[in-house]
Amino acid sequence: MSQINILNFNQETNFDLSKISPLKIQKIAETVYIPKDINECEKLIKYLISQKKNYYILGNISNSIICPDNDDKITTPIILTKNLNQYNIDIKNKKASAECGVLLSKFSRNISNECFDGFSGLMGFPATIGGAIFMNAGSYGQEISDFLESVDCIDNKGELVNLKKEELKFEWRISNFQNNYKDYFILKAYFNLVTHEKEKIMSHQNFCKNHRIIFQEKGGTNLGSTFATKWIYSDIQSNKLSFMIIRKFFNIFFKTILFLRMYFIIPFLTKHFIRYCLNYFNFKLPQGINISNKSLNCIVVEYSNTNLEEYLNFIRQYKKLLNPKSELEIQILNEKEN
Repeated sequence: MSQINILNFNQETNFDLSKISPLKIQKIAETVYIPKDINECEKLIKYLISQKKNYYILGNISNSIICPDNDDKITTPIILTKNLNQYNIDIKNKKASAECGVLLSKFSRNISNECFDGFSGLMGFPATIGGAIFMNAGSYGQEISDFLESVDCIDNKGELVNLKKEELKFEWRISNFQNNYKDYFILKAYFNLVTHEKEKIMSHQNFCKNHRIIFQEKGGTNLGSTFATKWIYSDIQSNKLSFMIIRKFFNIFFKTILFLRMYFIIPFLTKHFIRYCLNYFNFKLPQGINISNKSLNCIVVEYSNTNLEEYLNFIRQYKKLLNPKSELEIQILNEKEN
């Protein structure tokens, strides 16, 4: 990997994305820009727009895949936002701001520690602020948009604009950055904060942490949720009576366990229902790829035994098998049509 400097932009060539991705099966990118701060990033975006060059934006790469387009390489420039990691929490005025590359988990933890509400359920997200706003990340009754005031962006003409929360039309897992503003680059976000009782914030924080241990696979071998759904087991579309009966029994039993707080039963119950689903649909798992024992909505990869093409093919087959009502939450960029 060589490092060069063109037009004063920090740039690397032949960058191996597998070194920074949770999945170690990503490809080589011909050109990766890593702006050192938000000012350089702004100049870079304006430059690329002036040159009519397309580009991809990557934060923590926690749920994104970029497919190669030429000789097993990605030729479209990539911008990594990891250095855009400055944030501020103004306790007195109850305001906060964060650049797009700030890790949501770190930002949420520090805000919660200052006894501000609305972020204790977001600490488990591996996303950056930019990615979280793009997808309106949320869990445990909280969403990144709840206390959002506005977002600084660079529009598709290279101009710096500030978009108010109302313009972004947030819904569950949806923002206008996926629609009307899909060509905008999120630079910085601003939040209004609301104080809350420390004991309740810490209690919710601990509940979310323990809940994730039970229900979520550890990072490092997966891209998190495969589909954008709150409950994958009810999202599967099947008109087979036997499956519908067993699924209903599973859902009722699961809710009863949660109500009684008999959490020790959940891993056993979930694991066996997942295996039942895979066997029922007669789905064969290829070498190097598996489904998490904690969730039917998480694909686990043993990267030494698979590659990107096999993984993408598996996702297509898995979606066809389950036929869920929801769309993919994993972002697959530059995917070739079959």
